[in-house]
Amino acid sequence: MLKKSKLMNFKGVHITVSSIIILAVVVAVSIATAVWLIGQFSKLMFELNPEIILLSDVLYYNNKTQIFKITIKNNGLLTSIIEYILLDGKYEALIVSAINEKGESRLIQSENKIYIMAGEEVEVWFKLSVDNGQLKRILSPMTFHEIMIKTARGHEYYKAVTIKVKT
Repeated sequence: MLKKSKLMNFKGVHITVSSIIILAVVVAVSIATAVWLIGQFSKLMFELNPEIILLSDVLYYNNKTQIFKITIKNNGLLTSIIEYILLDGKYEALIVSAINEKGESRLIQSENKIYIMAGEEVEVWFKLSVDNGQLKRILSPMTFHEIMIKTARGHEYYKAVTIKVKT
């Protein structure tokens, strides 16, 4: 009779250990599933709030001030930060000013960046660090140029523009 009782206790230990192992596996799978679902939800929310930046077709240049001007509109649902602007893929803009329709500045001066709130249109004034020869080539009539802006979210927006010179 004593032998039978030891055998039953041994079987009871197996059932307990098996239950603990099954419970640990279920918890691990639940945690992994929760982490995966959070990642999918974050990705979905990012896609539901797309960044939509529109650039004007014309880049204005003022001969007196040697400053370019372009209009940028944020049609997205969130505020966008413009990290930098390039002309023709090689001339980086030094942003002088960025003003919205209400006359409010949108320039982050310490970082040479611009923020544009959702639905807002901003006029951006910038200079290029180029010599006179490069500037003449850029300003030559009947040429198209490419403006590229990069946002803090990592998106790049390209637009073919013409330059209108204002004397």
